[in-house]
Amino acid sequence: MKNKIVFSSPQSLFTFFFLIFFFTLLNGYLQNLVADYRANEWLVFVGLIIELIVTLWLARRWIAIEIVPLELAGFTLVVVGVWWYFIIPALPTLLPPTQSSDAVRVYLQVMFTYPNGTLVSWYPAGGSFVTAMLAHWLAIEPLRLVHPVAASFVALSAGAIYGMTCALLPPRKITPVIALIAPALLFVPWSYFVGILNWEQYFFAQAFAQYFILAAIWFMVRYIQAPHWIWAGLIGAALLGVVAAYPIFVAMPVSVFGVLVLGQLARAQSLRQNRAMLIALIGFIVLLIVAAVALQRGGVLELVAGKISVEGEVGAGGVAKPSLETLGGPVFLALVVLGAGLAWRANVLGKTILAWLAMWLLQLIVLLVVQPHLNISNYRIDKTFYILAFPFAMLATLPLARIIERIVQRWTLSARARSIGFVVTAIGLTLFVIVLRPPKPFSPLTESEIQVAQWAKKFYNETYQIAYLDDSTISAYWLVFGLWRETLPNEWFQWIPPGRKLGPATFDEWLQDPMWHNRLLVRYVEEVPGKVRIVRQIGSSAIIDKDIPPDYGPQIAQGSALMFGSTLTLIGTEIPRTTFQPGETLTFATWTQALYPPPATVAWRMELLDHSGRVVSRVERDPFGNKYPLQRWPPGRYIREEWALPLDPGLPSGVYNLRMALFRRADGELMDVRPLYALQPIVPTADAPIARIKIPLAPPTPDELRATKSLQARVGDTFALTNYALQADRATGRVQLTLYWQSLKPTPKNYTVFVHLLDASGQVVAQVDHEPRGGTYPTSMWDVNEIVKDEYALTIPAEARTPFTLEIGMYEYPSLQRLPVNQSDHLVLEVAQD
Repeated sequence: MKNKIVFSSPQSLFTFFFLIFFFTLLNGYLQNLVADYRANEWLVFVGLIIELIVTLWLARRWIAIEIVPLELAGFTLVVVGVWWYFIIPALPTLLPPTQSSDAVRVYLQVMFTYPNGTLVSWYPAGGSFVTAMLAHWLAIEPLRLVHPVAASFVALSAGAIYGMTCALLPPRKITPVIALIAPALLFVPWSYFVGILNWEQYFFAQAFAQYFILAAIWFMVRYIQAPHWIWAGLIGAALLGVVAAYPIFVAMPVSVFGVLVLGQLARAQSLRQNRAMLIALIGFIVLLIVAAVALQRGGVLELVAGKISVEGEVGAGGVAKPSLETLGGPVFLALVVLGAGLAWRANVLGKTILAWLAMWLLQLIVLLVVQPHLNISNYRIDKTFYILAFPFAMLATLPLARIIERIVQRWTLSARARSIGFVVTAIGLTLFVIVLRPPKPFSPLTESEIQVAQWAKKFYNETYQIAYLDDSTISAYWLVFGLWRETLPNEWFQWIPPGRKLGPATFDEWLQDPMWHNRLLVRYVEEVPGKVRIVRQIGSSAIIDKDIPPDYGPQIAQGSALMFGSTLTLIGTEIPRTTFQPGETLTFATWTQALYPPPATVAWRMELLDHSGRVVSRVERDPFGNKYPLQRWPPGRYIREEWALPLDPGLPSGVYNLRMALFRRADGELMDVRPLYALQPIVPTADAPIARIKIPLAPPTPDELRATKSLQARVGDTFALTNYALQADRATGRVQLTLYWQSLKPTPKNYTVFVHLLDASGQVVAQVDHEPRGGTYPTSMWDVNEIVKDEYALTIPAEARTPFTLEIGMYEYPSLQRLPVNQSDHLVLEVAQD
């Protein structure tokens, strides 16, 4: 072993798998940079084989492996055991056993890469690329490989903890047995180890990044102990692996290496070696910067995604919140504190672990200080706690190891006794893990559901019109976005909130409500009540169909058809009455029909506006009663939606426009609306009045009418001018006129009232032309026999000559055709000035 660097048994196996991952990533990234953003899976494989052969050839010259059978057995047992722990809950489907929708995102990223090796640029792509390549090489569909690959990242990380703990403990023959405690302790802070992939979360990219961080720490320790270009190369590869797995995590391992180098410089044992270490550190930082620039310019890594990931918040429950319990509880943390004191006196690895924790703490402080200035989300800060599970497990092992060593040092243990102790310890710790943290089996879909869903995708191609009956939101995610890979225009991903599933609450609702899709995927077809037509059955799951009679649409008497963009059509309205009193609730219904899914999430807005355009009541809601996710609207289906708009008790009398609009949830932008059957091209508008609502006038009292002058003039066949009150003030030149109109029969037309003031020469010197009550009470809304009080004010010009008269009448706009009044087209009133 002279002039060779020494690898322990665990480190040699760990490094072998590390190089497989690293060379796969290296080949993939290089091909994406030079080959139009794609990588051939077999070129990646050939490159991997050549690189491994060259590495093994160099290893014969420079590397020696120290084989300790118990260490080799321990590493193998830990990796295989932890891998199975994560796999068992996923059987038999191998879908990620988690309630987190992140698992679906990971699968979509793998499927993005799988066809031609294109790296995902907007999100950490390393793990998904490795999975896609392995799927090609092993001829396994990516759906079944995502979770096993993720489990391998975590299992190898646990193996690294075992190997590092063997190096951390005193070099005794019992050490490989005692070191088994460390990977078992990883299960104590459940959320930060098991929960990273099982049940709680699915932080696939983070698990891959943590694997490379552990590799970097392990290689750094050996480099500090005996500087060599091989260790330096492995450190650089590990740091590049972190960049490929999760770029924002690379700062911590680099800072740990910086602390180690500065510590060596302070000791100044060998100027030449220290200079080499400092040059290596600077070289790594430059390498990472060059890699980031190259990947950004090559379109393989979008740095803007890093900004979004740092600032972006997620919904509640996105990560485990740091607490004594999530970190392992007070007993576990007490062991960690005791272990920290022992680690300082242990060896270089012990001091490295403490430097690691110091850099993590410094990182946390910096993040909290700059958080208000850089808008760093609490979500990202909380995620930094996940790495603590690994150093904590090693530190907590140290005081336990000290106790065990003092107990067993009284006996001389033979090789057979150590082997028996190894087996007993392994069984005991396995039982400890299973009892303390039992696996939680979960599969969002059954095997038969998966096969039926895959058949549907192949047979129908478009799966938007297949409903699904399940209480689990994550099942809907997997079905729609994972297996069927349905997409939404202009939206990268859509959350399916509770209550917005892919089907109704019950089977009977689906069967009886024609609004739901004709086809339904059911998990257990034998549980379906009644007789239905089975389209396709595989195992216990099936796609069934229901017979729906032809839908010719609703028979609506009110309203005209309006088209909102190319998305929805308003067929008509059902408004039982149009006259309401202030304080009442305006109730009505609309009939709408789906055309095509809109380009983004939209919602209805129903408003009541007064004559000036001021909104006096508003209601917003999702189309179709929030029954369907956006991309699954059933085209051609009709729906009746009921509305209720509260009216303010102080709402003044008048006529109000009921307006309907469709707007984008993201930015509030209104979609264009136009008549569906317009004979002439029109300019689209953003909203449309669908009805007019009247708040009626209070009728004049008998006393009020007695104070007026009676006319009883007939205006056309529709109106009568029954009374008027006229007052003119000589001093101010103001003329106040009050007309009392009576509706004799309903009319669909809105007539304009004219009041013209004429001087002695018959010239018009002042006039008012507008609909009754300033346009707020149009004639089309008048009830039969309703008396409408209508007031006018005119100003007499100073140069005008008396006597003055008023001409009063009505005309239709825009034809200006006047209604007859007695034998004329207007009524004349004398103006007497006081």
